[in-house]
Amino acid sequence: MEPPSLPKLEELSYITPSIYAATLLCPARGLWAASKNQPRLPEHPSSLLGVAFHSLVEHASKGGFAGISDDFADCARSYFDAVCGELYDDAHPLIRAKFSSPNRMPNYYLFRERAVIAAAEVRRPFASNVNAAREAPSLAEQPLSTKDGLLRGRPDLLDVKRREIVDYKSGLRGDAGISTEETRQLLLYGEMAEENSFQIERGIVVRPDGRRFPIAMSSGDMQAEAAAAKEVLRKVNAAISGGASFAELANPSSTNCWMCPCMPSCDRFWQGADVSWAESLGAQIEGVVSRVERSSIQGADLVSINLDVSRGTIGQGDCSVEQIPAVWLVVGGSPLPSVGGTVRVTNCRLIDSELRVARVDRIVTCLWTIDAKSDGAI
Repeated sequence: MEPPSLPKLEELSYITPSIYAATLLCPARGLWAASKNQPRLPEHPSSLLGVAFHSLVEHASKGGFAGISDDFADCARSYFDAVCGELYDDAHPLIRAKFSSPNRMPNYYLFRERAVIAAAEVRRPFASNVNAAREAPSLAEQPLSTKDGLLRGRPDLLDVKRREIVDYKSGLRGDAGISTEETRQLLLYGEMAEENSFQIERGIVVRPDGRRFPIAMSSGDMQAEAAAAKEVLRKVNAAISGGASFAELANPSSTNCWMCPCMPSCDRFWQGADVSWAESLGAQIEGVVSRVERSSIQGADLVSINLDVSRGTIGQGDCSVEQIPAVWLVVGGSPLPSVGGTVRVTNCRLIDSELRVARVDRIVTCLWTIDAKSDGAI
């Protein structure tokens, strides 16, 4: 596959909690996330399952399973399956090349059961809009914004009676706390709610296993976080209006680039990455193909490539990336890598640091053709 083109930089009319979080790490990453013509990339399976998770919770919160009692869990599972099927059909072709059906994606059934539990929890009367919520108990998945329109978002649940913002998480964290990013998100949602005349005192993160983690939220803290987000918006727009390029706005580091979608296309990353980043980011490799070999294991057509590595997190020199399923490499009609071409292999695993042998990770590894060569074919 060829890496996606960088998005055209345009000033933002507003900022959301997720764009704010990405921009704090790297303005270029935030603008990538905010792009109206966002480049198409292979989705992480957990992202697709997370969308289905939230879709089921929203459907349940809005009375989608009204009148269903004993067979609620089965109905909820069927709804989750249907949403995942639609997402899978519309996913990047590499996802379908890696996973033959939606339920073959890692942790599919675990996500589904967590979603069913969360959906059961929110099955109660909800308001249909902001105005109705002033006299109703709760508002679910409704757009909110500050009065100036500069901050917008969709909190999972605004519990009017309890004065709470509730955020349901589809991923299961190992620790018992709330991250800084989650705290910022809750504070921003709280400020949007208060500017719409709702009183907010707490934010709650609900993990998929039912654990609830509350934090107290003061009006002062919510206002301060909203002001900080708007200042980030102002600075980014000023940089864009001043002619800043994507590369100039990029802020690569061993922490900022973790699971960053910009990585295949971000030259600043490849210029700055070194072996000290490997502990955080794993093996990210750019090099020129020196040999291509085909093999077959249990009927699977596999490709191994030798690279003269020039940049990335494993250091320069020879490296072998072994046993890449050929079907991954030809999605969208892409040709197989050829000798003399430059490729980037993102999110693979260095299994032998002395022999410099890497293996692909089925969930996240991608191979990107930077400079294809027509000669030197297999």
